[in-house]
Formats: sequence, C-alpha cells, structure tokens
Amino acid sequence: MQKRIAVITNDNVPHDAVVLPGTTPTDLRRSLGLGDDFLLSKRDGLPFGDAEDVYGLVREGEKVYATPPAVVGIH
Repeated sequence: MQKRIAVITNDNVPHDAVVLPGTTPTDLRRSLGLGDDFLLSKRDGLPFGDAEDVYGLVREGEKVYATPPAVVGIH
C-alpha cells in the first residue's frame, strides 16, 4: 500500500510524493531532484535519519518539509 504526501521545499511549493514501505529520505530526495544535503522533517523540525523508513512515520496526505543546508559563520 502507498501513501501520498506533500513535500514542501524552500520555495514554499508542495511537491507530491508517493511513499511505499521501505522508502527512505534518500529515496524521496532523489525522486524530487533534491541534493543529499537537504534535510527532510515533519512539522516538529526533527529530521528523519537517512536510513529511516518514512512510510511508518507519516500519514496519508501529511506534509514533510525539505530544508536546505544552513550556512553558519562570519563572511
């Protein structure tokens, strides 16, 4: 069985994604054309681990957020 979710990127646009049992954040990033440096998380802001099975962690229709890497420091 599959779940359809929306992945919200930094441009605030939802991207439809299908999650199957065993789908990892790496699989989602690749299917959406995002770099491996993006973090995927739910609203709570805690990122999924790269090897986690996202299927068991999300509900049908839920939003997942793709956050680009942050640059910290003085320029």
